[in-house]
Amino acid sequence: MFVWGSLLGVILFFPPFLYALGFKGFRQKTFEVLLALVFFHLSLAVVSQALGLFNYATVLASNVLVAWVSLAKTDWAQTKRNIRAIRVDWFLVAALVIISVQLWQVHQSYTGIVTTAFEPYVFVEDLKYPYPYFSDEWVSIAFIDYCIESGSLPFVNPLWYNEFFINFEFAFHSLLSELTLFLGLNPLTQYTLLGFFSALLICVLIYFLLREYGVGRAACAGALLLVPHIVSS
Repeated sequence: MFVWGSLLGVILFFPPFLYALGFKGFRQKTFEVLLALVFFHLSLAVVSQALGLFNYATVLASNVLVAWVSLAKTDWAQTKRNIRAIRVDWFLVAALVIISVQLWQVHQSYTGIVTTAFEPYVFVEDLKYPYPYFSDEWVSIAFIDYCIESGSLPFVNPLWYNEFFINFEFAFHSLLSELTLFLGLNPLTQYTLLGFFSALLICVLIYFLLREYGVGRAACAGALLLVPHIVSS
């Protein structure tokens, strides 16, 4: 499920962005499409779970429909012109490579100080730990698993006999469960992948936002390299 489901999910993410490339102002349109996709996935998750229709077939069919409409509405001539006009931004590429290595090392090859349940400070070397580090992430995994298994909104405490729970972050957990199901991910062992790619997406958005305000490429790349340290401080 992980390989083929993930591949299909990634493929279905691209058509809306091809649609955005069919506009002369495709950069702004890409932001609009991204916001629309977030709203779509959030609405699909919440509504389908509220109606008890949340399952892989529903999620897949909805995304196939969006992809089909996007491809049908795409201006292919303008898309080709825009693709030919795109130039590789090596400052952005270099920054993303460095950030990717940093994020990968945290879970796959970490050397430094960690805190455990038995000792406050322990030095580890080349630690591989594919699971989340923080308690709130483990709670999110529990809610995601509940949504996928039950097909319902996360208004129970899955860590305490499924008792009713006022979950003020239900939309966030509902969205994560939809993305996890759509991409065929395992909530426990592949939750960190969502965090990894979400972080890269945020960095890309920050870069282009700074570029829109006239900041130089080198300065933008330098700012991106600080982002992982800011959110981890």
